[in-house]
Amino acid sequence: MSSLAIFDVMARGGALSLMALLAIILVRDHRHIRAAQMAVLLLIGVSCFVIAEGTFDFAAFSPLRMALVLGESSISGFFWLFVRSWFNDETRFGWRSWGLVVFTLIISMINILSFNMTGSVNWPVDALMRALWVGLVIAGLMVAWRGRENDLVEARRRLRTTFVWAVGVAMIAVNVIYFYANVINQQRTTAFVTAAIIIGAALLTLFLATALLGIRRADLFAAVKATAPTPLEADDPAANALAQRIDLHMTQHCAWRDETMSIAKLAGTMNSTRLGAFISKVLGPKLIADSGEWGTYQWNQLVLGAPGGRIAGGSDEVMRNIVGERVLGLPKDAGIDSKSPFRDLKVGTQKSPA
Repeated sequence: MSSLAIFDVMARGGALSLMALLAIILVRDHRHIRAAQMAVLLLIGVSCFVIAEGTFDFAAFSPLRMALVLGESSISGFFWLFVRSWFNDETRFGWRSWGLVVFTLIISMINILSFNMTGSVNWPVDALMRALWVGLVIAGLMVAWRGRENDLVEARRRLRTTFVWAVGVAMIAVNVIYFYANVINQQRTTAFVTAAIIIGAALLTLFLATALLGIRRADLFAAVKATAPTPLEADDPAANALAQRIDLHMTQHCAWRDETMSIAKLAGTMNSTRLGAFISKVLGPKLIADSGEWGTYQWNQLVLGAPGGRIAGGSDEVMRNIVGERVLGLPKDAGIDSKSPFRDLKVGTQKSPA
């Protein structure tokens, strides 16, 4: 056995072991979260690719070969669904999404069966299959790009962006390599190219496994509840029903990302400020002296905390800008660049308006 073949086998075994470890951890710690479920399916698909693209000689229509090819063909679809569930907090996918994934699998199976029966590439089917694969990967990358800043956990924001782009670019590169091999009428890529792909996959898996194991388990995925909430009071069915309806709405529709929530935040801070002013006027000096009298000094915390509410979670000025620009559709204030977000402006290039 040549040195290249030895490295190839070692890389396959290492990659499969790391992916099995990641899948076990995800199932153990996050099995109720949709993003973790899609990640496990993605790992299974990649494992099928690592095994199927080796130098093994399977019978043309053996069940094992068909299972591996089916798993390999599902990578792009599960990658797309995984990114949507991780970046957009989607817990359910419509029939169109699942239908597109199934359609991709059907086209892939037709392409493989056609190649096995004729011994040559069916170009229309092969082009459609690879277009679907690459298209789903690009769709996932677009979702990741749009949602790259929508994360309050700094470590997870860096991790998931790097993870998705590394995997997506690698998938596109592998598709380009195999498409080129088909163009030059080569049934298999050379042993060197195949080994390079597998070794690259093993190194990428090692990097991702190290990054995933280095982040706190609680911070890996967003806290999206997949189960029914715990009842607040056993003897208050009305409160329980309302809490469950609110929890279901927040889980399914991600209402906390709705721009109109800025109106609710403004209303809450305005009411807190007015309530604090009213309490201060009614209680007077009793508000700052802990005399032991009930209903006096206890209001001190609310009065002192009300100004902080106008800053926490976005100041009142920021909330008004969000409502004006995103809800009411008003133009931005005149300035150095009214069409670009501030984070896109390069330092040192800002100029005052004439």
